[in-house]
Amino acid sequence: MIRRVLTLPKDRGLLRQRSTRIKTFDATALSLAEDLVDTWRDAGAYGLSGVQIGVMKRMMLFRDDDGEPVVVANPKVLTARGDIKDYDGCLSLPGIFARTRRPAEIELVGQRPDGSKYREHLKDFVARIALHELDHLEGIFFIDRLDSTDDLYTLESEKDESGEETVREVPLSPSELHFVEKEIRPLPGFALTV
Repeated sequence: MIRRVLTLPKDRGLLRQRSTRIKTFDATALSLAEDLVDTWRDAGAYGLSGVQIGVMKRMMLFRDDDGEPVVVANPKVLTARGDIKDYDGCLSLPGIFARTRRPAEIELVGQRPDGSKYREHLKDFVARIALHELDHLEGIFFIDRLDSTDDLYTLESEKDESGEETVREVPLSPSELHFVEKEIRPLPGFALTV
């Protein structure tokens, strides 16, 4: 079932909470996985977490290198290596993007929706997506990971004389910047940092 994606500031109370561990892999867990996939496909996103559809359980979805959904429950990073500052954006904070610093490679473990074990080495953009979704399970947003608010931007499209459309990064307006600055929270001690 396609669910509504929660957004800031309206749904701050839920989005800023830590999700709880899934203990029983039953029809409820499988239903959550199906809802994540359905909503992810509908939104055309890179990833999605349970909290973003209003379910405070530790389950997330990220797109693999082939564009296929990978659903992981109770995810945990065993190892993290490297450091890349690159694109970040979020369905729960639409229209605002940033360059954030995240590990380049991770070893991710957890469980599949049926309870079987999951373990995978992820790198580059797939690792970035998985880490972004894992942050959501901790109540963390990508804006909490900014080195500077100068790394924030929106996208603006324009057509040239030939009708070709180009997209460019544009700094936030003063009102957008004020909104984001009000929403930024310090990273908690348990957060994975690079």
